[in-house]
Amino acid sequence: MPTIQLNGRTHGKPRKQMRRVPSEKCITLNREFEKLRLLAYPCESDKWTIGWGGTFYESGEPVKQGDAISEGRANELHRFHMELFARQVNACLKSTVNQDQFDALVDFNFNTGRLCKSTLIEIVNADPNHPDIEMMFLRWKYSKGKISEGIIRRRLSQICLYRKGELKYDWTEEEI
Repeated sequence: MPTIQLNGRTHGKPRKQMRRVPSEKCITLNREFEKLRLLAYPCESDKWTIGWGGTFYESGEPVKQGDAISEGRANELHRFHMELFARQVNACLKSTVNQDQFDALVDFNFNTGRLCKSTLIEIVNADPNHPDIEMMFLRWKYSKGKISEGIIRRRLSQICLYRKGELKYDWTEEEI
């Protein structure tokens, strides 16, 4: 039963926010930037990383130097991480967004782990079409205190998916 307003009072059951899951576009975007690595390696921020950009296992145990996994295990771990970061986005997202916007936010959260504490989610929750959203994505461009061209490329790809529903990975120097 939908909610209606009558004489200043709400009647009916409130609608629950739809719980979304990452689409294939989200997985494709994420894997474009993460790349598959079966041996643990230190990522740009010096965290030990494995598979498709995972820094911890399902148990919460961190990836360690010397860890190795199979491609099948990497895909399983990636699915776990994507579902986890999507649940976090669903929990802090209060506005209605389309699937492409949701996917861009999931990839951002996968990469930063900080969407729910960001000004970006505050602005999206206030207005998913706010003109400052691009700027909020691009605030997150640092690795170890320095601007990272790779992170900027990823943010531009997230913005392109969020605004246009398109996957784009190649950016000219002028666009960066």
